[in-house]
Amino acid sequence: MEYSIIPTKTDGTWWYSLYLDIDGLPYTLEFNWNERDSSWTCSIADQDGVIAVSKVIPGIRLFKYTDSRLPTSGIFLDKDGPSAPGLYDLGVNYKLIVVNPLAV
Repeated sequence: MEYSIIPTKTDGTWWYSLYLDIDGLPYTLEFNWNERDSSWTCSIADQDGVIAVSKVIPGIRLFKYTDSRLPTSGIFLDKDGPSAPGLYDLGVNYKLIVVNPLAV
């Protein structure tokens, strides 16, 4: 399986953005920690604005929508820890990965 790891922060930052190319196009991923239910959400945006928002759940593809602006590669949370990622777990016990659809 061909994949790449998204370099998430591991220092407990509650909100941050990453700028990266997926499938050769520029995207912004914004991560937000929800203290109330102890969970992460992630939004994806292109140059025109936010396309979709998804809760970050292990083993489930983020952004399972049919918007043509979304990358064809899938973004998944690869689980290597407890049942749900905590504030300090992204990039440590859990890795966000981009999977090329042709490699699946």
